[in-house]
Amino acid sequence: AEIGSAPAGPTTDSILYPGLWAAAKQAKPDQFKMTLAISREQQTAAGERMYVQHRITEHADEIFERLANGAHLYLCGLKGMQPGIEAALKEAAES
Repeated sequence: AEIGSAPAGPTTDSILYPGLWAAAKQAKPDQFKMTLAISREQQTAAGERMYVQHRITEHADEIFERLANGAHLYLCGLKGMQPGIEAALKEAAES
């Protein structure tokens, strides 16, 4: 089984558990995929701040293929993030 993770935060040093993510990648390099969303350090192709919803849009095909094959999707974070993430998931599901 593969695990995908998209830790997010305003800056790299705000990412929770960086040692845990690095250890997971080192222990299972072929089974662990991590994509960061660092809003004050990364930009989208359109020059906007990078948020989780942008990563969802970028990887929508892979996410929905995995879900169709029995994967689970867990999201956690601030409630203020929810509308953008739900909109990205809805748009991806409808495309």
